[in-house]
Amino acid sequence: MTNGLSGEQAVAPDAPQPELKKAFIDGVGQGWRALSGNDFVNVNCKPGTWTWKGGHAFCTGDPVGVIRMKHPIKNFEMVCEWMHKKHAGNSGVFAWASQVSIDKLAAGRGNLPDGIEFQVLDLGEET
Repeated sequence: MTNGLSGEQAVAPDAPQPELKKAFIDGVGQGWRALSGNDFVNVNCKPGTWTWKGGHAFCTGDPVGVIRMKHPIKNFEMVCEWMHKKHAGNSGVFAWASQVSIDKLAAGRGNLPDGIEFQVLDLGEET
């Protein structure tokens, strides 16, 4: 196995840095739209585990489970704002989960799918 890294030449720490573009979800860009609860279906959660209000998703976390997109998408920009209501909360968003793993969850086998997980958690550390 070979690992490699390439990129532009390093910039001196005191060099001016370009301004970062702010990520936001407004659903108005050409070909882009914000998602809502109507875009998702339950896979293995109890009714009421997920609710949608004012463009935001809320999850009770009981049980640990999955919702999925009604229709697969290929190109997306992932922008999430998250908050855990309990100290040291743990959550994640999976992308590119296989249909086989989703079918297993729907049949009651397992809690989480395969795929790439965007981990969002609160380690519970004081800052």
